Amino acid sequence: MTHTGTNKPVRCLIGLAITLTLCGISARMASAAQGSQGRITFVTNGTFNRTAVPYGYLEYLPTNYDSLPAARFRLMIFLHGIGERGSGSSNELIWLQRIGLPKLLRDGKDLPAIVLMLQCPTNQLWSADYIYKMFIHATNEYRVDYDRIVLTGLSMGGMGSWDFTQHYPGILAACVPICGPAGMQHTSIAINLAATPIWTFHATNDTAAPAADTPRWIDAMRNMQYEPNPPGCVTGYPAGTWATGHDNNGSWTWLAGTNYVTDTKILYTRIPVNSHYIWDYVYNNSYVYEWMFSRTNPARIMLTNAHMTPDIGTNGTTVTFGAFAHGFATAVTGMTIDLTSVGGGVRTMTIGSGAEYTNAFALPAAVTSGMKKISVIATEGAGRSRTNTLWVMVTNTGIQPPTVSGAPSSLTTNKPFTVTLDVDRNFGYWSTNSASGPYQQFTTAGTAISFSRTETLWYFGASNGISGITNSVTYTFDTAAPAVTGAPNSFTTNRSFTVSLDVNENYGYWSTNGSAYMSFTTTGTNIIIDRTAVLSVYGRDMLGNSSATNTYTYTLVIAPPAAPSGLAIQDLGTMTLKLSWTDNAANESAFRIYRSTNGTSFAYLMSAGANSTSFTDSPLSAGVTYWYRISATNSGGESALTAAVSQQPMVHLSVSNISAEPRTDTRTLKLSYMMIKNCTNAATISLEYRTANSGVWVAIPAADIIGTGTLNTSGSFTNEWNYPSSLNMSERYDIRVTARVGASSVTDVLSGVSLSAPAKNLANAAVLNNPCRPGSDAIIVRVPGNVTATIYSVSGRRITMLNPTDADRSAGRVSWNLTGTNGKKVSPGVYLCHLVANAETTVVKIMVQP
Repeated sequence: MTHTGTNKPVRCLIGLAITLTLCGISARMASAAQGSQGRITFVTNGTFNRTAVPYGYLEYLPTNYDSLPAARFRLMIFLHGIGERGSGSSNELIWLQRIGLPKLLRDGKDLPAIVLMLQCPTNQLWSADYIYKMFIHATNEYRVDYDRIVLTGLSMGGMGSWDFTQHYPGILAACVPICGPAGMQHTSIAINLAATPIWTFHATNDTAAPAADTPRWIDAMRNMQYEPNPPGCVTGYPAGTWATGHDNNGSWTWLAGTNYVTDTKILYTRIPVNSHYIWDYVYNNSYVYEWMFSRTNPARIMLTNAHMTPDIGTNGTTVTFGAFAHGFATAVTGMTIDLTSVGGGVRTMTIGSGAEYTNAFALPAAVTSGMKKISVIATEGAGRSRTNTLWVMVTNTGIQPPTVSGAPSSLTTNKPFTVTLDVDRNFGYWSTNSASGPYQQFTTAGTAISFSRTETLWYFGASNGISGITNSVTYTFDTAAPAVTGAPNSFTTNRSFTVSLDVNENYGYWSTNGSAYMSFTTTGTNIIIDRTAVLSVYGRDMLGNSSATNTYTYTLVIAPPAAPSGLAIQDLGTMTLKLSWTDNAANESAFRIYRSTNGTSFAYLMSAGANSTSFTDSPLSAGVTYWYRISATNSGGESALTAAVSQQPMVHLSVSNISAEPRTDTRTLKLSYMMIKNCTNAATISLEYRTANSGVWVAIPAADIIGTGTLNTSGSFTNEWNYPSSLNMSERYDIRVTARVGASSVTDVLSGVSLSAPAKNLANAAVLNNPCRPGSDAIIVRVPGNVTATIYSVSGRRITMLNPTDADRSAGRVSWNLTGTNGKKVSPGVYLCHLVANAETTVVKIMVQP
């Protein structure tokens, strides 16, 4: 079937299938395209094998595609933003035409290129691997010029464009990412971006994708191209202006305006307006197409993952260089590596498994230390090449003995410990006998030496007859016992107090019963004395040095605290009551809370800490009055209780978000709603109905309701009403939902509910009151809720697109206001209403009387 836009006929093809070859690109002339030149065609997901062609897409062919059957054309792939994701069906592919390049093509723009506008599935991000499959598909299905393949995208599609270019370098002739976030950036492969000419755009006031994200992509690439890292690309930008910057061998230059500079691989235009929504500026800029379509890429080699093993080279050792190379519609014939910077000249690399080329090279003894630039060059059958840059670190250690490390400086301690020695090259030597040995040898695996007495450790490194300096450290063990301080002498008092103990080395010990001792460290400990007690303390270290045990007797004669006053109660609104009071004592250890549910029998609930002036009781039950009294207490006794205060916690209920779904086949009405309550008590639900906006409310019997009427928690709930056959199916009804907890209740009403289920197809679509009068509405009924409707004149001119309200969709209808369309009164005549729903299309005729 054919869907006609403003001036671009669009054809939806469903159920076609072709074979997609993923192992390479066929050399044959591509098969027939899906649509015709100068047109946009819907190619739905599933038209081809989904493994080979994972995305549905819109196809646009240049206006001379059919006229030049032997010619090959540029290929452009477009990636949309997050708001246009969909299933790839005809109903959702149309979303691509809302903004950006698809909208311009729909509205009449012509491009001298095959354009495939892909649709990313809902809840997914663009996949570089899937986009690569779409390039393979395009070269098999269309007459593509392999040297002129470009990629562009906006927002999420801008990020997808960056990501594809960093994972598949060497395929594209050009790439234009617009306001692309940096969430998929991998700095380890950023050098791959240098293989593709890129012109990127971002607004300086972008709040959706931060303006700093595009410089992150650019600077990550430049930091791997140059050594040392060059200044960031935003350096020198004239703030608040339209300007385009470009790289010039590591420096960055800004020029006013949005034109391009020819001899550079990276262009960056900053726009100071329009926040995130700058794509219209880009896709309406003729310079962008001029730059993009002037680029060619005859050397289509994907050269990736250049590396050196180990990642730091040392003079006199052998390192291995490697890289991967794949051809796109061409064959890689070899790879060389330029090792001039490390004294190796240009060397041939050998291919191994997985298209990896390697070369092993012994770094000369005279190589200087520092960062070295290595160039990896891959060549294809026609002699064209691709170069990747690799910066490596090389060190020249000269002739030095191994270095031994890991021994702490000389120290004094009272606990055993272990020293772990390491050596950077074989071998290391150590001894605890004397400076003259004998010595124990160890390797780069290291060695562990235990110390538990005063000793001296000697150590050095030696290799090939060259020995380093012998170092020595002495570890002294303390034999004095730890000293515990801070306990006052024995005394008598009338109030509790705290003893703060300290110890000068680990560990100290204390007890108030003479048998069970608690340990503490040099951070100290606090002991609360709130009754008569004998405190015993001593110190003991890990070597067994122990001090004498000291004892102190503290006699406490404590009076009960003064009673609190001013007890008050407050409802916090979440089935929680808060008590507050005045603390009249300075010697309480706690406040005791008592509670009653009858005002007479009080039971101990729990305690609040000393100096507290409030307490919160939760969760409580609805419909219950709570009484409270409190007292102060300490080891000397308990004060008098306060006068009682009482409160019944308030119940909060709400019913909202009522919706109804009629089911004509089972004669039921599915009711969904949200009920919120602040208590643990169960809520009971009752349902009523009446004729819409009139009549008496009628209770729905429990026997006619499916689903529970008792709700223990807040949340969203569903009941089904088996309504009686006596109800008029053409009437509309109001539904009332009431929630009750005890004496509290709340009600919400859903008005104008239809008992008839909406239509599932367009078979019975019809216009009411046809012919219609200009001062009224033309109403199309018996249509599905997801219908889209467009009004055309009989000559094919689009008049308007109708946007049904939620009420209209629920009622299965579409309304056209004849009193005015696009600011004009609808003229008398015959009009055609194109209806689309569920991959089905039909046309109904609307007659407007004079």
